[in-house]
Amino acid sequence: MRREYFVIASLTLLLAAGVSFNALNSSETRTGQFNSFSSEQQFAEYVSAHTSDTTSSLNGYSLEQSKATVPDASAGSSGTRYASTNNQVTGVQEPDILKNNGEEIFYSSDNYWGSNATVFDARPPENFTAERNLSARGRMVLSNDTLIFLGNSNITAYDTESYEEVWSYGLNNSWVEDARRYNGSLYVVLRKGLSSSCPVEPLTTSKIAVPCTSIYYPGPDGEVDSTYVLMKISRDGKVESRKAFLGSPSNTEVYMSKDNIYLTYSRSADETQVTVDFLKAEGLEMLDSQARNHLQDVFSYDLSQQALEAEIQATLRDYRSQLSESERKQFEKEFENAFGNYTDERKRKLVNTSIARFGLDNLKLEAEGSVPGEVNDQFSMDEQGEEFRIVTTVGDSWRFDAVSENDLYVLNSDLEVKSSLKGMGLKQRVYSARFIDNKAYVVTYRRTDPFHVIDLSGDQPVLEGKLKLEGYSSYLHPLSEDRILGVGRQNGSVKLTVFDVSGESPEISASKSLNESYSAALNNHHAFMIDRRHKAFFLPASDGGYIYSYSDGLEEIKKVELENPKRATYIGDTMYVFSSSKAVAINETSWETVKEVSLSSGDRRVYLPEPVLKR
Repeated sequence: MRREYFVIASLTLLLAAGVSFNALNSSETRTGQFNSFSSEQQFAEYVSAHTSDTTSSLNGYSLEQSKATVPDASAGSSGTRYASTNNQVTGVQEPDILKNNGEEIFYSSDNYWGSNATVFDARPPENFTAERNLSARGRMVLSNDTLIFLGNSNITAYDTESYEEVWSYGLNNSWVEDARRYNGSLYVVLRKGLSSSCPVEPLTTSKIAVPCTSIYYPGPDGEVDSTYVLMKISRDGKVESRKAFLGSPSNTEVYMSKDNIYLTYSRSADETQVTVDFLKAEGLEMLDSQARNHLQDVFSYDLSQQALEAEIQATLRDYRSQLSESERKQFEKEFENAFGNYTDERKRKLVNTSIARFGLDNLKLEAEGSVPGEVNDQFSMDEQGEEFRIVTTVGDSWRFDAVSENDLYVLNSDLEVKSSLKGMGLKQRVYSARFIDNKAYVVTYRRTDPFHVIDLSGDQPVLEGKLKLEGYSSYLHPLSEDRILGVGRQNGSVKLTVFDVSGESPEISASKSLNESYSAALNNHHAFMIDRRHKAFFLPASDGGYIYSYSDGLEEIKKVELENPKRATYIGDTMYVFSSSKAVAINETSWETVKEVSLSSGDRRVYLPEPVLKR
């Protein structure tokens, strides 16, 4: 984006998204300033003063987990191994449209206008068949004998023995942003539009309301356009705890470990205030005495941001009108460069990410902190012991024209920054990240794809090595202790890259380009499935599903001839692949198709593109 967009051509300073960082020369990090409301009046006043001009859109998916220890399989009641959803935190289950308990497979529509979920009898594979339809659809979580649907209008639990409804909650103009199942409890994040009054009622029952004193907001100047409600629901459907916080889907991320839930909120400096600071520090000296003296007087007045912006624009416009064409071009060039250098030097003070940590027991706000930059997605966060690790991009905001860099920060149990690694990927931004124990793998991208390996075992993060290659990887998955798979694109085609991280510097041990332009795994890790016993993984694409062996490099084992396949799973040594209209069972020892099952001929689904997890 051209720098004169901000300060010369129009000075269109977008006020609605601002947080007033009056002191750009202060320290890089600051407390998150998450507070709870003391009364309904305070809530109403805050919402009125800080509501953004944008309208909250209730569509799409958002949060996921980020730890990359993925177990090979679970074991059913019969001892047969079976695949779980591709979760990032081992033991913390994420919702998806395909679930599997080792005997039956549950497959639901991937949109809210399709048919209801289908239960498939999967054992033995030769008898693979659609057993029954359920009167629910949506993403699911499965635990013991309970299948929970996170639907468009309800959260409903079914008993998997009788398939009778166990409990259900209607949604009160709210949307299931995402959920987790852990230790028998369901943690749900709901989002709904702002209201000028509290308590907040996310469900159709008024008994489950969030009082004003349990609603948090991100500091005195945060932009908000949505209300998020975090609920803990017991195995029998009782809402045990609930909290709410105000935020915006454009800059709010959530990550859950086995102990805590982390909320991050991106906050930007106000463009008008940054311009004023620049003029005071350097810009006034570039003007004549008349313009300089006028702006100094303006800065001493108690003006609204809108009036202040208008005065700055008018003064610069009047000054430029007095210059000859050559003088004007020279001034604009020098002013633009000076402003760009000013913001670039302060890039870690222009945008920051506030972090709040909630305990799982009672969802109490336990700690808060802040780091410079913006988070790419949930994979950029991780909890290891008492440390919280996070990767951010600084200087790549549309609001400010600073040269982008990428940082990694390690925070202590109080969410205070204890160490950092700064400056990775100059002029690039984070496209994917993965934390595995005391290692971090970060892909940054602009025109090339630098793959960074960071050692987190010491007091300070250390960049062990990096590797540049064409294209990018938007999803990283561990194949073994020393190999990381990158799923991305190059020259318009899906690209698979295996990074060897066993040595001092990462190397490429294998790579393949598919004759496909898109895979759902590029932006939804649930679409990726790995079977470690057979050292194979499944990757969906528009023209079919691809099964690759990773035992020695990358070898295509089989192309599953299904149009727009959605998901794959396995039970024992049989892989099951599902598309919108058909499901197939494949023997993993011979890779021959055992059985095909067509979905109901009366299926009137309206299929939409694969849901995109927020990245």
